[in-house]
Amino acid sequence: TQVCGRVKTVVHHPTVQGTVYIGAAAGGIWKTTNSGSTWIPLFDKENSLSMGAIGIDMNNPDILYAGTGEASSNTDAYLGSGMYKSTDAGNSWNLIGLSKVGAFSKVYVHPLNSNVVFAGATKRGQGFYKSTDAGNSWYSTYIGSVTDVSINPNNINEIFIGVNGTGIFFSSDSGESWVEKSTGLPSGLGRISVQLAPSSPTIIYALMEVNTIARIYKSTNYGASWNLSYSGAESFFNGQGWFDNFIEVHPTNPDIVLAGGIDVFRTSNGGTSWNNTTN
Repeated sequence: TQVCGRVKTVVHHPTVQGTVYIGAAAGGIWKTTNSGSTWIPLFDKENSLSMGAIGIDMNNPDILYAGTGEASSNTDAYLGSGMYKSTDAGNSWNLIGLSKVGAFSKVYVHPLNSNVVFAGATKRGQGFYKSTDAGNSWYSTYIGSVTDVSINPNNINEIFIGVNGTGIFFSSDSGESWVEKSTGLPSGLGRISVQLAPSSPTIIYALMEVNTIARIYKSTNYGASWNLSYSGAESFFNGQGWFDNFIEVHPTNPDIVLAGGIDVFRTSNGGTSWNNTTN
């Protein structure tokens, strides 16, 4: 039986239906070309099997980036060995830098410019990293535990990040500088997941651990202010908000959002109501 462990990251091929890559906390990268019926391992010979985030180049899907290291706040999480890149759909990999970073939360290749790559990092060497030469070199523009990154696919300058225990920050210059956007958010913040609506980027949703309770906030003005959309019971995270914490907005409908803790909750009305879809 092939077992890869808990899955930390998933990316799908932008044009080939059924081709998906997943990264496991301590199981490397796996690929399916038949919608999950079978999987093959792609990362078994590399220096680290711990995976945090995979990014795919939408303009050339044979190019993949793999940020190693399990992004969570527990002391026994698996650390990685840096950022890797494949130019042949995952068949081979090269370590391209950031070897001092302990774990990655997100990696994005911007669809408007394949040379621009963004990465959020936690653990050792935590922060926000940027490359403007397709991963050949990297530099940091923010220091802190970046637990999520959200890009505007239609504007390379606009980025949101969630920072563990601190708040939400916005960049209007492609990650070169940051402004805090936490007005209306509570104190007692833990891990934060934040994603803008790709089809309506003034709308942003954030799932956060607040004193062990799950809360979802929504902004309709680029994060200038936030309103509470959902306040869950402790069972939403069941004490694991530092790990089971994810939010994603539908690519073409800003009213449809999935928020994951122990279960997955869904809204189809812009956060007016949320329903447990996995229970």
